[in-house]
Amino acid sequence: MKGKIYRTILVLMLSGAVLTACGKDKAAPGGSENASENAAESESGGKAAQDAAEPDIQTIAQQLKDQITYQDELSEVDLDTASMFMSLQDVAIEEAVFYESSGATAEEIAVLKCASPEDAGKAEVALKTRVEEQKEAFEDYVPEELNKLSEAVIVVKGRVAVLSISSDPGKAKEILENI
Repeated sequence: MKGKIYRTILVLMLSGAVLTACGKDKAAPGGSENASENAAESESGGKAAQDAAEPDIQTIAQQLKDQITYQDELSEVDLDTASMFMSLQDVAIEEAVFYESSGATAEEIAVLKCASPEDAGKAEVALKTRVEEQKEAFEDYVPEELNKLSEAVIVVKGRVAVLSISSDPGKAKEILENI
């Protein structure tokens, strides 16, 4: 009996050690734990300054989702899935947030942080193509959605490209004018 108890305790201790070892160390804000990280940070100072000047795409997507009333429920879609139906395979994307409707409406949000302004330009072309394809798809399916698609808002600033399709393009433009 004691052997079972000792084995159980040993298994629990080993499990705890494994889980603790897999945890992510968190350095103090603004600091690094080793010299190589500090050197890499100083070499990439220009990139850090560029990132600081660029808008946070998570915030943009959330503002578009929260501050605009949508007729349909929007669900988040991962980059791999969105790339397939938005023709983004040739765009170098560092970070992205996508929200799609159930398919009953044309409503959607795409916020992309690209590797370069040139890639943001490619993303803009892909987003415009997406809108045109959706117009064709909804023309016979739900023609009422064509108004939303005709007033789709596409904004590009630096490395960020944004698409908003909703029944309130004015609110989308208001949100996006500050990015």
